[in-house]
Amino acid sequence: MQNNLSARAILGFIFQEMSTHKRIWTLLIPALAAILLYAHTFSADFVYDDRTLLELNPNFQSLEIIPDAFVTPYWELVNDDANAVGFYRPLAATMFTASWVISDGNSHFFHLVSILLHAACAVALTLLCIALGWRRTIACATGSLFAILGSHAEAVAWISSQPDLLATLFVLLGMRYFVVERDVRAPLLFFLALLCKESAIAVVALCLFSVILQRRRIWWRYFLVIAAYYALRVVAFDDYTAGFGRINTHHGLNPLEQIVLSFKLLGQHLGFMSMPLDHAPFHPLMLNQGLLESQNFFPAIGAIISIAVGLIIYLHRSPDSPSFRVGLGIMFMGIAPVLNTFALGQYPFAERFSYLSSAGFVIILTIALIRFPYRGVSYVLITLLVVGNIYSSYSGSKHWRTEADLFRWSQRVAPLAMTGHVEFGRLMLEKSQGAVDPGKRLAYAELATESFNRIDAIDVDKVFCTSIERYKANIGKADSLFLAGQIDNAKKVYQMTIDHYGKAPEAFLGLGNCASQQAFGYWSEAKNVVAKNHYSAAIHAFNTALSQNSDIDAAVIGKAKALVQLVNIEGGANSASFQEAITASEYASRLAPHDFSLLLNLVALYDAAGERSKAIEPLRDFIGMYPQHPEIDMLRQLLFEFTSR
Repeated sequence: MQNNLSARAILGFIFQEMSTHKRIWTLLIPALAAILLYAHTFSADFVYDDRTLLELNPNFQSLEIIPDAFVTPYWELVNDDANAVGFYRPLAATMFTASWVISDGNSHFFHLVSILLHAACAVALTLLCIALGWRRTIACATGSLFAILGSHAEAVAWISSQPDLLATLFVLLGMRYFVVERDVRAPLLFFLALLCKESAIAVVALCLFSVILQRRRIWWRYFLVIAAYYALRVVAFDDYTAGFGRINTHHGLNPLEQIVLSFKLLGQHLGFMSMPLDHAPFHPLMLNQGLLESQNFFPAIGAIISIAVGLIIYLHRSPDSPSFRVGLGIMFMGIAPVLNTFALGQYPFAERFSYLSSAGFVIILTIALIRFPYRGVSYVLITLLVVGNIYSSYSGSKHWRTEADLFRWSQRVAPLAMTGHVEFGRLMLEKSQGAVDPGKRLAYAELATESFNRIDAIDVDKVFCTSIERYKANIGKADSLFLAGQIDNAKKVYQMTIDHYGKAPEAFLGLGNCASQQAFGYWSEAKNVVAKNHYSAAIHAFNTALSQNSDIDAAVIGKAKALVQLVNIEGGANSASFQEAITASEYASRLAPHDFSLLLNLVALYDAAGERSKAIEPLRDFIGMYPQHPEIDMLRQLLFEFTSR
């Protein structure tokens, strides 16, 4: 008898372990699906907003910024001029800062974080489905489907989308406790979601509405979450509107156009989640379209039908009703804040916007597949769904590896999106400016010019483009013309930009560079009078640029070099601009200690002024910093002469 009891105990233990093992794999399979599918993004670079947000932003590179992140608007932590943007994401800022400090700015680590966050969201959705009473195998399949869903490519592959991933993770974990336990963990997790991205507010509001309808006494917890979040935003924005009023950029759309746009966007999001085939980094907004236009009509009708079907299902009593309601709630409320009824950016539709909503979409899709009456057809549909979404996820994410890949892809699939042309042109300009070989410099400049010229085919009366984007396009086009040696054409574009915008410091900088280039040519031809006039015009343009934006280092450097040339024409130390040239060259050398020509100019000015001792320190500094410079022997000789005397 004792032996029999021992045997039963052993068998019970074994089955318990097997059951635990199964539960573990229920969570591991969705996580592994997410990790394996997006592992190729690990080696990707910082692209587009990643550079502004992380590479070029010292604030997110030190842990000291974390306390400030809770009392400062999100984009003000990146750009002091971005106070008009009503985003508040302290936890996202904290995550970025911690990742930078841990990895020392390694983009691969950031992509690893994105992959792991996506895997965690897949696991969180699996746990939510289990909490809804689903069989573990079905819950596992649902989480795995979420992991491979093709509409997630942008959100996972682009580092700047991490706030979407983090907010979704907290929302799904919060819903897991909301649907079953309804304890304090749910409102706490919702509060954390709000601190990651403001779009989570709609789901929290839905939960508050739900508990009020059910007359549950815990309603005050969810009210407190919203109130606390509002209070933090009031402090951060120093405004009773809590910064929400700053998310208001209708750009002239009337109320009817706003309604049409909202239904169109809803249809686009639902359609893209269903068939994620039309991947693009930028989806331009078409203007002056009525409801009956094909690009609006079909998405709008699809959205209306979806809402109607959703309401019918929501009100229908069936064993699946609780799950349907949760799925519909997450899907529609997750997407509601990004329908841009009150906020409209240059690209109202973006693939990452539907990341949270897709969790609800996957729940509904799974239920539909389970209840599909024809089992054989269902298996075929599931196979096509899995294969299609895996392909879509990979093909949509592979283009985010480098900026060149991203913007070249944008030019191909979204030719009406100005950003792709502007940013690819910018990349080519950077390559042109950094090229040592004159042939390569010219080739890159021509590629940049070609990219900017493509913008001329975009009708701004039909395709919405922000004034900032058009300004960047003008400056980029003029810069590329300048680097390609087309000085007169570049001057025309710079002047056109000034005439249109008034305040255009980059355009005045360009005019100064053009005038300096032309002046040097006249000086080389011994046409000193004409050269002097052009250098004077260049100095005036640089001064104007600095008066509009004092932080343009290139204008300071350009002004210093133009003054030196002007002094040379006017007779050296006898020039009226001699002292100004020294002061400007000293300042410019501090800003650009690597600039060899600035150093030579400064040394020559000190020599002409009879103050050779002042040249010793900058010569020593340059020799110490750049011992492998091609002209290092000449500099050492100068230093020897000046010190020996």
